[in-house]
Amino acid sequence: MKLGPGETWYAAITSIGPGPDAPLTVTTTLAPEDRLGMTLLQMALQTSGSALLESYAVIHSGGFGSSGYAPPGEPGAFGYYYFP
Repeated sequence: MKLGPGETWYAAITSIGPGPDAPLTVTTTLAPEDRLGMTLLQMALQTSGSALLESYAVIHSGGFGSSGYAPPGEPGAFGYYYFP
């Protein structure tokens, strides 16, 4: 399946697993200045409903990135983190 122009963030994922600062760490080849790619990847994570989103980090090719967390409670309890 070929990715669309707005889905390049998916192809940029190199690993998903535990990290030193977050239970869920996503390492990517996204460029540090690719704000759209980082935003789309974070939105995909936040709408997954995963309990691992209690704390997560997304690392871009510069070795840094963004991090976030889901509010306490069951995944989806706050709407934004899960779309049924």
